[in-house]
Amino acid sequence: MKKLLTTAVFLLIALTNASRVMKKILILAVVLTSAGTIAQEKTLERLQKELQSMSNCQISLTHELCDLDILDPEVAGTLRQIHSYRDRLTIPRQGNTTNISGECYTSSILKPTPFMGNNGEVFILQDRSIWEVKYEYSYMYQYNPGVVVCPSRRTLIINDTTLNIENISRAGTEIMFSNVSGSWEGWNGDTIVRLMNGQIWEQVGLGLSLSLGLGNEVFVYQKNGMHYMAVEDEDQAVAVRRLN
Repeated sequence: MKKLLTTAVFLLIALTNASRVMKKILILAVVLTSAGTIAQEKTLERLQKELQSMSNCQISLTHELCDLDILDPEVAGTLRQIHSYRDRLTIPRQGNTTNISGECYTSSILKPTPFMGNNGEVFILQDRSIWEVKYEYSYMYQYNPGVVVCPSRRTLIINDTTLNIENISRAGTEIMFSNVSGSWEGWNGDTIVRLMNGQIWEQVGLGLSLSLGLGNEVFVYQKNGMHYMAVEDEDQAVAVRRLN
């Protein structure tokens, strides 16, 4: 509206000193400019409505502000497929491993707590299989979340988030759980870790960190003939060897 008023004032000033021909040209220019402005405003208004509808349709197709009819048919179809897939997945918060299809099954994360969903994080499922998060930085802070695991796709689904994962063990692999005996000060390159079960382990893999803790939970597992130790509050597991 401000633009139109400004244009009108400019037109009045110009018409005062303009010839008849110039007056017609000026009037035509203002009409065309006004039409373009109105068209842009209508296009912007429609785009805002489409974005608002798309955002609410992602939440629920029955949302009061979800209008699939104003969206591009391909976008609307994709949203319908997403919700159809979600409806087929029933994700329990906790419980035993359950098959839901030939490719995927439901389970829950046993360790660590909380589960972050960041690259290099090692986690254990209900069936004691061991997995590693690959190329993700989700910072999820989930405590024993229910999940959908798709081994052939190498993906893990938590609520609406899909993570890339890698299986680094078989189901039933032996895992040793314990706690650090005393304080924990992080990995320094050759850290000696004394556990409450009496075992003593030495760091042999790469890993440097600076953290403080007391009696941190740990679990040790095997991968490619090497032992790895995952310590509570540490981002990644580190290769170790037992000294006793």
